[in-house]
Amino acid sequence: METNKTKCSHDISSIEIDGKICNDYLDIAKAFNTYFTAITGKIYTNTLENTPPIPDNVHPLNYLKQVFSRPFPSINLAPTTTKEVTDIVKSLK
Repeated sequence: METNKTKCSHDISSIEIDGKICNDYLDIAKAFNTYFTAITGKIYTNTLENTPPIPDNVHPLNYLKQVFSRPFPSINLAPTTTKEVTDIVKSLK
């Protein structure tokens, strides 16, 4: 599927929205958008409420500061085009 050599069809012709069957693709898309937009906030809030505070001595950022005491060297990336990226991806086996 990732290389687009296998045809795969996952057509959704209808879903239930608020107890009603919906066949309109725009409404289906809006329902998915609403769900996935709202779920991230719910997961984040739930995680914050149910996660005990992390002591400073085991906090991930403090750990990283201890392990990487020297700053990382600067990384300079050359500009690229979508054609270059596409050619590279196409060349992969």
